[in-house]
Amino acid sequence: MTSNDQLLSQYIKSEAVDSNKSTDDSFINLKVRDYSNNVTVYKVKRTKPLNKLMQIHCDRNGLNIQVFNFYFDGIRIKDNYTPDYLEMENDDDIHVVASQIGC
Repeated sequence: MTSNDQLLSQYIKSEAVDSNKSTDDSFINLKVRDYSNNVTVYKVKRTKPLNKLMQIHCDRNGLNIQVFNFYFDGIRIKDNYTPDYLEMENDDDIHVVASQIGC
């Protein structure tokens, strides 16, 4: 490989690394606060549904997902909602609340 070929390959690699920086904008850190005010931070993709975050949070904390609801700014998060759909920003809070059944 000549020195020009080496320089060209280094340029292409550095360009690929720079393009990966732009994909960092596709992720967001969200704080999940539970009923005892414990906070867990999750890094999620802006375009992916939040149902996976909710399921993982329940699994890690031994919660039944059928019993708990997740809220962002007073809006109950449905399985297919994404951070982009809810216009979430980095470090926004999601609140976990036990479902209440009754009159």
